[in-house]
Order: sequence, then C-alpha cells, then structure tokens
Amino acid sequence: MGLCKKCVIPLEESFAKFVPQTALPIRTDKGMCNSCYSLENDPFFERYGQKDNIFVEELEQFLEKRKKIVFAYSGGLDSTVVLNLLNKECRNRNIDLALFTIDHGFKGEITMANIESIIRFEGLESQHRLIDITNEANADGHRNFDIYANCYRGGVLPCGKTCNRIIDSAYRKILDKEQDNILITGGDTPKFNKSLNRFSIFWEKPEFIVLRGGVAFGLGKTKNREYVKKNNIPWIDPGCGGYDTDCLLPGAILKNMTAGKFHNFETVVKDTPVVLEYFSERVRWGIIGREEAISRMNKLEVSDDFSYAEINKLTSQ
Repeated sequence: MGLCKKCVIPLEESFAKFVPQTALPIRTDKGMCNSCYSLENDPFFERYGQKDNIFVEELEQFLEKRKKIVFAYSGGLDSTVVLNLLNKECRNRNIDLALFTIDHGFKGEITMANIESIIRFEGLESQHRLIDITNEANADGHRNFDIYANCYRGGVLPCGKTCNRIIDSAYRKILDKEQDNILITGGDTPKFNKSLNRFSIFWEKPEFIVLRGGVAFGLGKTKNREYVKKNNIPWIDPGCGGYDTDCLLPGAILKNMTAGKFHNFETVVKDTPVVLEYFSERVRWGIIGREEAISRMNKLEVSDDFSYAEINKLTSQ
C-alpha cells in the first residue's frame, strides 16, 4: 500500500473513506495527502520549525502578560513534562500556577499514583485540585462514568467527539471559576487557528481557548521519555497501551478488538480510523518518527494484564 511520503496516510482511493477529511484530496502527483501538501505550502511553514519558531514566540508573548495561568494536568507523559517546564517558568516569572486534574473514573491506579507523586515532586500540592466528574450527568441524564463504560463494552473508542464533549464541559466550568478563558494542556500538535489564519499553539474552542503546551515547548514522544529520565521525574509508565498514557480505555478497547486475530496497517486503518488520524498528525509534525508510526500501526500497543484486569473490574460494577 502506498503511503504519503510525509506522513502515513494511505494514497490509494479505496482507503479514502477511512482517512481524515482534511487529508483529501490525495495529491497523487505529489505523493502526498492534502494535509501535508497544504502544510508545505503554508506561508508560515518555515517558522513552524526553525530557530525563529512561531510557537515558541507565541508562548513567550503569552507568559509575558500573565499573572496567573490555568493548567489541566492529565497525569500522562506529555502533560507531566509540560507541567515540569511550566512550573519552572511560573516560578521564574512569578506567575501563579493553578492546576487541576479531571477524574472520569478510568485513569487507573498507576496514573492516579503518578498524579499524586508528580504534584508532590513539583511542590504544587496546595495549587492542585482533583475534579471528580464520574457521577455528573449530561443533558440526557447519562452519567459520565456510564458513557465511558458503555463505550468500552461496545468496543467504541470514545476519543474524539464523545470525550471532547465531556471534558470540554468540565473545562468550561473550571475556567468560569478561575475567571479565565485560556487553558493550558499537554497537547503535542498545533491546530489551525482561524483568527490567525495559520497553525498555532492556541486552539479555538466554542467558549474558550486551549494553549497546546507540548507544541509550545517543542516536545516529542522520545524527547519526553528522555526528559523524564534525565530529570529524575517520578513518572511510571502505567502500561495502559493504546496511544495514551493516562487512560485505561483506548488500550483495553484495542486489546478486545484485536484479540485472536492478526492485525496489520490495513486492518487498523479500516477498523480504527482514529488511530490513523492520531499517528498521521504526529508524524506530519515530527512528534513521532514515520517508521515508528508504521511499526506501531502494524502491531498496536494494547494494555498490559494489570490495566486490562482493572478496567474489566471497573466496568463490571
């Protein structure tokens, strides 16, 4: 199967219905998907990765003006590295750092232990809040916990619209209390900002703005693991698998989907398009190497036995 020479989007027409809409049309004559072609022809393209990196500039200008910032700490690897860097910046600039963690019931024991130990390591116990939304209900009266549990039982990855709807609702309430409209997360890829007409660390949501911290600090998956080790940060890989490091759901769902059957790049694209979208975006921006992404899509990372047993215990209640 032919792939985009810049990311991992399949170029064959038969796969068109499985790829993100932004990747279409396929630029066959260029050997690229539309997302990569458009990025290379973006007038700001060189500034997305050079010494005068526009994302670094955006972060600097943002921090210069702030007396307080609000950070959503997930407990995952990316979020942990961003928190460490952000904490240093806030101390150097005398910025008040308000941070919180949203618990939807499926973080898992190791991730929750990570959150506690990292907050203690950073000396931020008094500035951190754990927001439990497991029993909060949506407009239809369904509990958040049940929505996620049903996704697991039905073999549906909640990542994307379902999860964003739940988490964004919690974000809005927290920002209202903090009297702010900008939230920092560990997000590792830039998003197209319509107001600026270019890619940015600022992701415009309907009612607030998310500053993608991983992008702002120029981080990547391998770099993050090296950073944690080098700086003796007490983060432990929870072994939850999937493409996440702070949630039991993706890796366990993928484990159920692939149990007893051979899976390769083609079947992953067809069965779980969200996985293709995740890897293609991160390869495009240099967050994950192209060959590593192809290898991981040919052998999906699933949850270990401990995480798998934990989520089955949770969803059987």
